[in-house]
Amino acid sequence: MKKTCLVTLSFFLYVCSVAQNVFPSTGNVGIGTNTPGAPLVVNGKARILSTLSVGLDADGPAFFPVSLNGGDGASLGYTLHNQPTDQKVWALIANGNMFRLLTEADNYGSIREAMVFKRTGLEINSVAFPNGNVSIGTSNAQGYRLAVNGEAIFTKAKVKEFANWPDYVFNKGYQLPALAEVEKFIQQNKHLPGIPAATEVQQKGLDLGDNQVALLKKIEELTLYIIEQDKRIKELEQQMKASLKTQ
Repeated sequence: MKKTCLVTLSFFLYVCSVAQNVFPSTGNVGIGTNTPGAPLVVNGKARILSTLSVGLDADGPAFFPVSLNGGDGASLGYTLHNQPTDQKVWALIANGNMFRLLTEADNYGSIREAMVFKRTGLEINSVAFPNGNVSIGTSNAQGYRLAVNGEAIFTKAKVKEFANWPDYVFNKGYQLPALAEVEKFIQQNKHLPGIPAATEVQQKGLDLGDNQVALLKKIEELTLYIIEQDKRIKELEQQMKASLKTQ
């Protein structure tokens, strides 16, 4: 009897030493439950110390059909089948101080970011859309980087710098239009020269940067007209004083 037990124990130890944790292909496995209703049921907490992949039965590239990666970052992604190589993967990736949404990528590291959140400490200090347009209140940005269908409010807004800022109006060689020509243009077109008409604004909208340049040019021209008129008024006053003295 003792010999039989020793043989049985030796065989059990041998099996344990070479076992590869292989479960039968039929039946369900239950952990914490005696009635598993799926191939694997865990009744309680579970921990995976490496990578969890679903839909792939062998090692592969970084993006599995669905993957949760541990270590210094985490990602959740899946592969779209029957798609071109550069449009196969959608993924959410968080690592370091960034959270990224990828809408196009291949399986070997070349990615296209649709949205990126960056933070310093606990504060989000940057939200970027590197390869797309942003639409608010509409699904059609009409080719613009930012489209807002509705009202918007700013505490401060800055338009990019313009190389042709109209300070050239004050150069000595600038030809100030004669007021008679300006009057004729207004009578014919019902708006100032260099300023878009109301119908054009209704059809195409108004470029704030261009409009600021056009308005500043008119203000500078108007300032020159006022200076010129002031000189003429003072000259006439001097002539009137001289005429009164001779009487």
